[in-house]
Amino acid sequence: MPQPTPPNRGMRDMLVLGLMAATFDAEIILTNNVVPITCRHFTDSAFIISAIIASKRLFGSLIQPWACWRSDFVQTRFGRRRPFLLIGLPAGALALLGVGLMPFLIQSDAARHTILALAAVLLINSVLQIAVDLNWGVLEPLYADTFRQEQLGRASSIRQIASKLLTLFMVSFVIGWADFNELYPYVFGAGVMLLAFALIATSFRETPVELPPAQKDYNLFKHIGKVLGNPDLVKVAIVCTGNLALPAALSLLTPLYVTETLGLSMTALGTVQILGVFLAVVLAFPLGWLIDYVGAKWVMAAGFAMFAVSAAGLAFWTHDYPSLFVWMTIFGVAQVFALMPMTAMVFQYSAPHERGHIFGVIQFCRAFTAFVISLALGSIVQLVDSYEPMPYRAQDLKEPVRLAVRLNESTDEVARYIGAHLSAATTDLLAKTSADSKPTPALGEALAPDLDHLLHDPSLYTPERF
Repeated sequence: MPQPTPPNRGMRDMLVLGLMAATFDAEIILTNNVVPITCRHFTDSAFIISAIIASKRLFGSLIQPWACWRSDFVQTRFGRRRPFLLIGLPAGALALLGVGLMPFLIQSDAARHTILALAAVLLINSVLQIAVDLNWGVLEPLYADTFRQEQLGRASSIRQIASKLLTLFMVSFVIGWADFNELYPYVFGAGVMLLAFALIATSFRETPVELPPAQKDYNLFKHIGKVLGNPDLVKVAIVCTGNLALPAALSLLTPLYVTETLGLSMTALGTVQILGVFLAVVLAFPLGWLIDYVGAKWVMAAGFAMFAVSAAGLAFWTHDYPSLFVWMTIFGVAQVFALMPMTAMVFQYSAPHERGHIFGVIQFCRAFTAFVISLALGSIVQLVDSYEPMPYRAQDLKEPVRLAVRLNESTDEVARYIGAHLSAATTDLLAKTSADSKPTPALGEALAPDLDHLLHDPSLYTPERF
């Protein structure tokens, strides 16, 4: 049965949905920038950290397609897509707080590095991802229900502007708050998700859509078969997979790369993204206009080209803060070019009554591919040795008292050499440490920078020296 065309909604609805959708990015920013640091408290394995981050994509490949499909057939007084948001937003906020609280609830290293503690982290993170995927699953179909095809580019541009302004604030300030207290970014993220809940609950009503007959069974593979039977949808699925898998691969271990390999702070991790986010805000509305009047294809292609440039730069030409800033800026601009055209591109090939399950199948392809790539990259990182010395951090020293006692006793030439090249403050602290001393944060914080400095001492790499 023919479906009614959405009314010509105005700027108010674009702003309300844009502000609500922008808050979804708070969870993405925290997952990409802070969650790996939180996981580092519970495991030293790059593979396990990658698997935890990649689980976001695994749940996305399972929950989002179901939510897309199911929302086509829901009929409540709140609408058909909105109920998922009214559940997912508060649940996501609580789970986000739970992830942030884990290092404070489990404080000793002995308790943290256990199967039980790691299982708790995985469980709370899983609840977070399920809640968030309920939100993401209905977002694009909700846009297609609300706005006409020729409005989707501009509606997406409003969403991008709101999203990037929030991102700009978070990378400029919120991520850096983790240097003071790791819980602060999580509190902020939970707060904006609750604000989004209030916004969607009080300031938006869905466009009534005549529902198709209810379907009895959800069969993802049957839906995949329908997409595979349409050459245009196959091409859309492939390119839309790329615009999620490529950023996921690029940002997977970026926080650990910045803080451990390059030795920069969490504040630096945020500030290197500022210009890219600012340019994304500036470009969002012109790109939305371009998508509406020229088409989505070439805008998305330009984004993929910039992804390639930024990935090459990060891999081969990044050694310090300025070079990292350049390539992360290009990466930030690439994201808005590659992602903004997706809504207009997907829904030009789907009828109103099948928007949910068509986008659901494409989202399955996107998320599952990103999951597989993330897991594979984590395995490679775990197996391949670094070709550069990794900076020491205080949490890397699991038994600082035992190390201090060995340096005090100077029973071998290596220990004597290291002890002789420690700073005066660290030497004084070691003199007050005995085998009966209890480990303190000050001891690890004093030893880590001195040992990090010694990593670059040529004598340690000269066999004849020792």
